[in-house]
Amino acid sequence: MPTNNTSIEPKSHFFTDPNLISQTESQAFGPQSSSSSYNISSKFTASTDAKAFAVCKGIVLIQPQVDNANKVNLILRPYAQPVQGVNIKYFIYRGLKKSDFFTDNMVKTGGSDFIQKIRTDFSDFYQNDPVNPNPNFLAKYIGFDPENQDENLLIDSFFFKESEYVESNGEFIEDDEGFGSFELPLIHEGAWLGDFAAGECAFDVVLNYGDYKSSGELSQFNFDLSYARATSAEITLNGATDYENKCIKEQIFQFIDAAAYYGFHTANGTVITDDNGTKQNNEGQGIYNNVLTNFITKNKLYLYIQGDRTRSYNFYNNYKIGETNNSLKYGIEPETLNEREYATDGWSVIIESPPNPTTYLQFVTDNNVNTVLYGQVADITNAAKNNFSNADDLLLPPNEEGEVSAFTKVLELSNPVSEVDELTIATFNIILYQGVVYDYIVANTLNENLDFLEILDKPTFLDDIFDLITAEPLLKNSVNDYSEISSYKLKLINKYYNSRQNGTFAVQTLVAKDKIEDINDSSILQKRVTYVTEIIYLFNDALNIMENISSYTKSSSSINGNVEPHKTYKVSKSYNIKEFTDDTEIINGIEINNESISKSSKIIIGITDYENQLIREQIVGFEFQNPRLFFVNLIEDENIDFISTEGISYKKYKIGIVGENATGDLQIKYPENDIIIYSLDGSCHFSKDYSINLTEEESILVKEYLNL
Repeated sequence: MPTNNTSIEPKSHFFTDPNLISQTESQAFGPQSSSSSYNISSKFTASTDAKAFAVCKGIVLIQPQVDNANKVNLILRPYAQPVQGVNIKYFIYRGLKKSDFFTDNMVKTGGSDFIQKIRTDFSDFYQNDPVNPNPNFLAKYIGFDPENQDENLLIDSFFFKESEYVESNGEFIEDDEGFGSFELPLIHEGAWLGDFAAGECAFDVVLNYGDYKSSGELSQFNFDLSYARATSAEITLNGATDYENKCIKEQIFQFIDAAAYYGFHTANGTVITDDNGTKQNNEGQGIYNNVLTNFITKNKLYLYIQGDRTRSYNFYNNYKIGETNNSLKYGIEPETLNEREYATDGWSVIIESPPNPTTYLQFVTDNNVNTVLYGQVADITNAAKNNFSNADDLLLPPNEEGEVSAFTKVLELSNPVSEVDELTIATFNIILYQGVVYDYIVANTLNENLDFLEILDKPTFLDDIFDLITAEPLLKNSVNDYSEISSYKLKLINKYYNSRQNGTFAVQTLVAKDKIEDINDSSILQKRVTYVTEIIYLFNDALNIMENISSYTKSSSSINGNVEPHKTYKVSKSYNIKEFTDDTEIINGIEINNESISKSSKIIIGITDYENQLIREQIVGFEFQNPRLFFVNLIEDENIDFISTEGISYKKYKIGIVGENATGDLQIKYPENDIIIYSLDGSCHFSKDYSINLTEEESILVKEYLNL
């Protein structure tokens, strides 16, 4: 099965009539012959005008197609996710006939299901308006106003309309003139949207790793109107250095081949097709025979492997086999695996057409205790539990000489194959693996011969989890009191606390920004930032409980309106305030009461907004890519605690930032003024100023996502 929960069946409508399209090698998704470009659109040729259908229920934005005044592109953002295991950000239809939607600057009066629905909605809205019961339905009312929409605008700025506020009679009100007054329409699954024009068209499937504004990350694709308006899209290596191009290659993790997306439904899902108005449910082999037959990539397996720090496997060159570029073993027979590079034509993905339902992998490992594997979208048939394996399960027994292998056990990856030609049915797998400890540059020095040396350090379980440090929410309110954003890209955590293994988890991260009243003066509000892990999958916790929290990534992003005035980030579980003395400082200590799965698995970092700004300054100043919070235990031995004069045990850390410098090396930097955080329980970590205004009477620490 392609996901770790077979109870949830994927269901999607095919985007057009599969009998009216064809595809050539040059139109196919994936790396191109030059190796410097990668098609992220699945291009195809429509033999005649072909109807376009909504893949799922979703919200629609229409944009002109560049260089062709007679065509438009349509962006469909899912209202409800059609598949589980990943989040879909957009489906993009490229090359629809403009005449199916608009006449001059007016919405067409009749035609497709889409036009009929929005026309009916528009008429119903205005029919009881005594002043203007039948106004003109302008195209700009559904967001189509290209003359006033710069190509550098983000697509998300339409789906998450950023309202500007102006003062009126002492109140802040929304200024519709600032961005334009419009409402993007909602359409149901399978609705006829319009027609693809005969000739070359394209279709994009875009993954969603979070709804937020990033700043300057080369590995994140720029989803602006220039991309939305293109006839087709590709990733081109145009970086100034090899490292920049390496980062740009990471962008392919945000796109899926259309054939692989629909082939993904084969194991236990449904793909609906439309035959002149008659809907047909296609399942199993029927998807291959009736839906994928005209894709040149109908037998392609796309194997995406995420390694350390959410980069692609071997991004940091720490999984290399000897002096080669090979970094794993791969094959269709477990006894005859071949060493190979994790790449296809230089791009960070394995694309193969195996004539076998099972492919086999072995990863490089140094057999450290934090080694962990998770099949986010995969069926790893010999994983320990539900696509999860820890260090013990992955460890091979020593050979006769007592030597431990530098490879994991052979992993069995299962995918459906065609009954017709016994080749893999197009699909994609996403595997997360961490198995070799890597280093950071802490400082530089000179030895006695005046040779340049780097001082290195290694991460702990707390490090490299929390990202989104410079990200901003897409939604705003008038006072910006509270915001909450999530990163949907999973991280693997093997949590140790005082030599005790406290569980192995796949988590997302969330950042909440709020204000809290000063305990001595309620007119003063303190700005705070809270970093939190959200469990998506739990292998086992300290109580040896195995729990599938969720088979799909959560969407607790700003799309749900999590930008509210005067809201403080809250917890549903109780906690204790324990005052203790650190040197001469009186600290308002926070200890979560819950001893169950929630406490052992959740990691919380609470600092003030001022402290967070000091960290952000390091990222900007050193131009770090992929920055993460880093924690230095102020007692070198992790198993030893500080003991206060009150007899309270606590951990004490200094926060820094670790990121990739201009050459791609991982480097640690610290703010000029130390930021110190404490922990009483290994779960909640807080600075003195973050917790100073907390009381046990108020639940103001962290929002609880589990009903425990």
